[in-house]
Amino acid sequence: MKNSEQKQRVLVVDDDELVRFTLKQVLEQASYLVSVADDGDGALELMAQDNFEVVVTDVIMPGMSGIELLSRIRKLNDRTMVIIITGEPNINAAVESMKLGADDYISKPFNVDKIIESVARAFAKIRNASNQTNDETIVLENGMGTIGGYTVISKISEGNKGEVFLAKKIEDGEIRQFALKTIKFTDATESEKYKTLERFNREAQVAAKIQHPNIVKILDYGLSTEEPIPYIVMEYLDGKSLKKLINNKVLSFSDKLEIIQQVASALQEIHANGICHRDIKPENIMIGESLTVKVMDFGVAKTIESQLTLTGDLLGTPNYLSPEAFKSSDIDHRADLFALGVIAYELFVGRRPFNGDNLFHLAHVISTDRPIKPQTIVPDFPAKLQVILAKMLKKDPAERYETAGGIIIDIDEFSADDCEASPLSESAEDRYVEDWS
Repeated sequence: MKNSEQKQRVLVVDDDELVRFTLKQVLEQASYLVSVADDGDGALELMAQDNFEVVVTDVIMPGMSGIELLSRIRKLNDRTMVIIITGEPNINAAVESMKLGADDYISKPFNVDKIIESVARAFAKIRNASNQTNDETIVLENGMGTIGGYTVISKISEGNKGEVFLAKKIEDGEIRQFALKTIKFTDATESEKYKTLERFNREAQVAAKIQHPNIVKILDYGLSTEEPIPYIVMEYLDGKSLKKLINNKVLSFSDKLEIIQQVASALQEIHANGICHRDIKPENIMIGESLTVKVMDFGVAKTIESQLTLTGDLLGTPNYLSPEAFKSSDIDHRADLFALGVIAYELFVGRRPFNGDNLFHLAHVISTDRPIKPQTIVPDFPAKLQVILAKMLKKDPAERYETAGGIIIDIDEFSADDCEASPLSESAEDRYVEDWS
């Protein structure tokens, strides 16, 4: 048993005496040194006397609320880990807690094991952060060099809603590299922040439960204490996005077939888990060594059975959206198959099947116009592959492939001999004209 000087210190703040007593008992049984306060003012007095590494606080208390206490703690010591608990879960309180950098947000009635796990995670983050070396790190805008215990090395990419960093962390005595994604709250309203956090958390939950060789692995996610932002940690992929490869001549015809098959295999697994990715595009397809494909970024993924609606939000990237996606956010997995068809057309033909001068023009083109047949652009384009593309790009979802597995089967049947120049026969041309609509 550790002596009191060696024990990790926890402060419990709650106006409910039974809750204070219960948490003190269970945390002391877990070998923590626990102090208690019945309100925010009492908590701050104790913190002025002792150094508490972790604070567990209720939200609704007389006088100073838990949110206000969290804000005060951040000004006093931004490295103190804060776990918020509440008997009246509230969206605004959750968003504000996340924005201020709460380490966790737990609703009452809570399971005491969950509290112990949350406190243990908080101390683990403190240990990991202290073990990080400072070489090769970059300093972020607010002066910090770590996020969630991961040391930032460099920025990989940046978009309107977030950033992806190359990060490192010591695990089992070894320095390992990761891709760490964060989100931004620039000029966002509270409602927009909550919606963004909702999508971000869904990305982590959705992706973490899927294990497939063609889907990027989600290794960790949470709320950063060092920075008031949520983060998600993925395996680091040493490769290039399909966007960087799609228009160059490095990829052979068979390479392109292999890429489409691997993406289809990833989609088959995603859809089998009841999920629609909703943002299949070249930027979200990574190509690694030995032509290994990884589908990533579930930022706008939606479980098919979910009741969450995002009416008015245009999700995904417009050039790869299906006709039905421009009419409603209530789409299914066949929208992903249409997006894969757009990618396949662009990959094999060298141009996108649909283009528009603006979003409204593009929406009209995708919804009503037939793309130019591949053999019109590439005279020796294989006839069977042309038919496969036609079925992927059907306007009506019911006329597309029912599953990604069907695409895999048809490409498997597309033998090496079919990759040679093969103009359409008259009968095949008749069939193709019928299919290409």
